Amino acid sequence: MKTSDNIIINKIQEGDISAFERLFKSYYSPLCDYAYKYVKNPHVAEDQVQDIFTNIWEKKKTGILREASNLTYIGLPVINL
Repeated sequence: MKTSDNIIINKIQEGDISAFERLFKSYYSPLCDYAYKYVKNPHVAEDQVQDIFTNIWEKKKTGILREASNLTYIGLPVINL
């Protein structure tokens, strides 16, 4: 995991909305593209990715992101569509 990702994760766990926004801006489009390859529907892909980010924010205090290496937690739910 990159150092910058570690910093962002730490800040998200502290409730820093700007860190969450940075994570969202960095990963939203690539994840939508990735999800689209599986579901072949752009609206469904976007909904799935939005759900992932909602879960990240809601569970920020649980340490779920800390347990994920290379932020794979973000991409795995896309595969399981």
